[in-house]
Amino acid sequence: MDGNNRDISKDIDYERIKKLYNQETGNETNEQEIKDFIAETGKNPLWKDKLTANFRKWKIGEPIYTKGKRNQSIYVTDEFFERVNKAFKDKMRISEVYRRSTELITDIALEEKKDFDDVIEQFRWAYKNLYKKDLITNEEKLTYLFGKVCLLKNNYCNLFELIKDKKDKNDENEQIQDLKERSDNILESLEAELSLLFLLRENPYLNKNLCDILFIDNDDQYLGSIIPFFENKDFKIEYIYDIIEAYKFLKKRKPQVIFINRDMPLVSGLTFSERLKMHSLYSDIYILMYNSLPSDKKNQYINEILERRLDIDQLKKKIELLLK
Repeated sequence: MDGNNRDISKDIDYERIKKLYNQETGNETNEQEIKDFIAETGKNPLWKDKLTANFRKWKIGEPIYTKGKRNQSIYVTDEFFERVNKAFKDKMRISEVYRRSTELITDIALEEKKDFDDVIEQFRWAYKNLYKKDLITNEEKLTYLFGKVCLLKNNYCNLFELIKDKKDKNDENEQIQDLKERSDNILESLEAELSLLFLLRENPYLNKNLCDILFIDNDDQYLGSIIPFFENKDFKIEYIYDIIEAYKFLKKRKPQVIFINRDMPLVSGLTFSERLKMHSLYSDIYILMYNSLPSDKKNQYINEILERRLDIDQLKKKIELLLK
């Protein structure tokens, strides 16, 4: 990919930086002082946050300063952000924005490992220091969520390399298959976490202060691990272990989101979600189906979201080619 390390001086809005600098310090400054200031920003965590959150608007090629790499710029790949920004500009569905971005992340991971490492490092810092501090816009928050994709995609690629090594050494197929399954688990956990974060934090139709979430699952071990994730986000949580009890609950209260285990028993030949969608009173409820994950996994998230799975076929095909 081109343009990763080009001169970014033309992209920086020095006038905007001057205004903020003057507001914060009460001093006048000039362009050279700003350049020096930017170069030194990595040494000061407070200014590092301000620089990234307020000065930079995700201009292509502009650097972000990362923890552990002070005074060293990490550059965003042109193609990645052009694709994401175009999706936002076109007001596309979030799933399409995410799909386009993950496709490119996959390409970076498998074909441009050096560039991919840069993307991983910058997102690691941005997500940790900006997203959680609410210093960025909703659009940027969503972009940082893509960083979560990068982090676990990176793990996937590490396993991808291990698979190649195992094949080269003619190790047993069982070991290779184990690595592949671990890779799949990483992706499933990631996709679910990202999607849930978007649904519950960014969706304009959900009022966080009023949002009831109903869990329906006959596996209390699974519920015990997933529910704290949502309770920490201050949502109102209800959980039910039985389909009949779930119907009784819905007659009294109407949650905004329902998570239901796909393996729950049928009622009159239909799944619970199918029956709800046929009922006009419940047709506007978000219903997310999932498959139970093993109870011993550290990160237990729902692994099937909304209407369809996220597209990772391309990555899996490349894995399968190595296994042949």
